[in-house]
Amino acid sequence: MPRHYALTCAILAATAALASAGCGKSEPPPAPTFAELFPPVTVDLATFSSPALTDLDRDGVDDIVFGSGRDRTMPAQGRYYFAKEPDPAGYVTAVSGQTGQLLWKAPHTGDAHTVAIFADLNRDSVPDVFMGGREGAFAAFNGRDGQVLWRVQRAELPITPEPYNFFTPVVIGDRNADGVPDVAVVYGGDDTRLPNTPRDPAFLLVVSGGDGRVLATNMTPDKKESYQGLVTYRRPDGQEWLYYATGGESDGGSAYRVPVVALLDGTFAARSEQLVTPGEKKGVMAPPTFIELTGDNDPDMVISTFDGRLVAISGSDRKQLWEHVTTGEESYHQPAVVRIEQNGRLGLLVSRGVGIFPQYKASVHRLFDARNGNVMYEYRDDFSPGGAPLAVDLTGDGIDELIFFSVRYPRAQAARIHILHAPSKTLIAHDVSVNLTTTPVLADPRRTGKLELIGVAWGIKPGTGTPTWRDLYTQLIRLDLNVPTPKYLTWSQYMGTGRDGMYRPPEGESAK
Repeated sequence: MPRHYALTCAILAATAALASAGCGKSEPPPAPTFAELFPPVTVDLATFSSPALTDLDRDGVDDIVFGSGRDRTMPAQGRYYFAKEPDPAGYVTAVSGQTGQLLWKAPHTGDAHTVAIFADLNRDSVPDVFMGGREGAFAAFNGRDGQVLWRVQRAELPITPEPYNFFTPVVIGDRNADGVPDVAVVYGGDDTRLPNTPRDPAFLLVVSGGDGRVLATNMTPDKKESYQGLVTYRRPDGQEWLYYATGGESDGGSAYRVPVVALLDGTFAARSEQLVTPGEKKGVMAPPTFIELTGDNDPDMVISTFDGRLVAISGSDRKQLWEHVTTGEESYHQPAVVRIEQNGRLGLLVSRGVGIFPQYKASVHRLFDARNGNVMYEYRDDFSPGGAPLAVDLTGDGIDELIFFSVRYPRAQAARIHILHAPSKTLIAHDVSVNLTTTPVLADPRRTGKLELIGVAWGIKPGTGTPTWRDLYTQLIRLDLNVPTPKYLTWSQYMGTGRDGMYRPPEGESAK
């Protein structure tokens, strides 16, 4: 059962905005049951892949796709090497949104740790699946049955000491005129390097959606590594731009934007524009949040760096609008946009780990005023950070509930789902017995009129002693939130409701 905590008004009413949300008012908080709507679907190995939804079986209901796998690096003589087990190293899994039954499970040549991206590649009117992964694994799968359409071949990739990782790609339209959408994707990160050792540069590739051939290769202009899931957006002149970032947990880097056409015409380095001051020993891991802050319709960006900065950047001229800095905290996730007043005033919810990679002793979750970066709310617990935060109105009052996650790892198998109801100052907490390290989706795929939480988590089989990869499992869970499905979902999944990092206000409402 969920636990409810009453928070004092002094904690939450740090600003007039949240105070006006109703300190002392009697509006009831949501009452999620968190009951399992379907038996969990269990597959092999662990997961760091957030679920993604699309209709694969053409029944009018969105289905659920996610990856699983195992990092096969093993220590030896002061470095790491790639082991041969497990084989395969990962899987891509599709589950029916309507019935909760397995649709298909396809082997992947690397740990399938990215988010699935969809496009119709074989022209059968069914979305097909792109999935990245470790050890140079990047493939497209037939959405109907999971059969491999193509895998990127090592001969197509830049020459590197070891196979690098592929991260979440972005569809950039048909660039080679074969009638099939192509993608941009980061190829970077040498898993055989020890932490705090020199890192080699990453590459941004353009890959043909038709056959998996590499159409263009671009080294990062600062010659830094990258672990970035890419996003694109359009500026007022109609031109499409791509956001990418460099650096990692122990290697400095920055955030950039570049016209998409520059990926293919040889001008990538010259036309890349730096967005934030580079970190000295830490880079930028999280995607950006696009939000209109200046009123000029050129999307502004809020960037969470790995060294504890939250920076708002003007989309028109790259000037810094505001910055908030907290040392001793690190984040892999972008901010979630939150409607904090009924008049459209916005906040930004950020989750971070307290400590230094790879050890986090706690997590902290803060709500910032999107206008100026002031802290409006803060919650700490002794769990490590989980998936990215979300924000959805669960009570129908036009004010979003804050939804955030933390994980008791590696001390025990447990994760906690938090839902903050601002008007009543109630924090609802629900524990699950698996490691919810990825970001759930809040959705109503079956159109029942009730919202559900769709999460992918991993665990260790009980009673196994010292666990090996054979003892790992990934589990899809679907929990009842027991609230009517809102007409508008503010920030309901990884990288936002549209999965493109963009906040779009409800019709008739402008961002404030």
